[in-house]
Amino acid sequence: RKDADFHVLQQRLGTNTTTEDFRLNTSINLSKFLPKSLGINIPLTTSYSNSVSKPKYIPGSDIYINPASVPDSIKTLSESLSLSTSIKKSSKSDNRLIKYTLDNLNGSFSASRQSFSNDIMEEKIDQSYNWKGAYNLSFGRDNYFSPFKWLSSVPLVGQKFEDFHLYYTPTSFSTNANLSEKISSKKPRNARPSPHTYDLGLNRSFSLDYKFIESLSSQYKKAMTSDLDHIWSERGYNWDLEAFDTGIMTYTTENISTKFNPQLFSWLKPNFTHSANY
Repeated sequence: RKDADFHVLQQRLGTNTTTEDFRLNTSINLSKFLPKSLGINIPLTTSYSNSVSKPKYIPGSDIYINPASVPDSIKTLSESLSLSTSIKKSSKSDNRLIKYTLDNLNGSFSASRQSFSNDIMEEKIDQSYNWKGAYNLSFGRDNYFSPFKWLSSVPLVGQKFEDFHLYYTPTSFSTNANLSEKISSKKPRNARPSPHTYDLGLNRSFSLDYKFIESLSSQYKKAMTSDLDHIWSERGYNWDLEAFDTGIMTYTTENISTKFNPQLFSWLKPNFTHSANY
């Protein structure tokens, strides 16, 4: 709390505004309430803040206001509430099905609400929500076979034939989706309320890395952005989940890059790179 007459030594007068601030932050791990054998990590964080500013005098005059009866119309009020959580496996399973599915999944959710009012704005509210989901899988480094191993006894080049590895699985694979929603509303004191502003967007990405042989590898990436504003109105949502409506595609990009770095001799190791974007 800072009184209206408070001022530092370098100032002669205070701000003529009494300010009261309150903040509260909490953090808890919900996995503490679950069996350890599940190996799941679920942290939950919340934050709350509230601020009230009361003028000492009526704005534009020298009329003193009783601090106990300051009308809301000349106060500056702000309030903020946020929440965030995530979920993922913290330990690997021995079950092959779970190892390649649930162990590589993770998700998160966050939400926030902010409200504000002063002598001009009766009410301003901003809300945002964010959902994320991702799947990341790395394959083993021993997923290869040596088709020319039988030539290992050939003089001079036998060792190179034996060390030639042909990989039959990708190096890694990943995909994720991010759904973000924002809603804003404004209500001035001396004007008509502004229409709600709404934004709902979906971002998706996909990545695949593949090493064919030790000296040849390739990477493919794709990202897409969709607009889902059409599913919302002030009366509610109208999302056709059965048709898997992903909205209007507004942006997409693709990239493929290939690297080739053969070791011809101990003193000659050229590097070739090719990249294409769309």
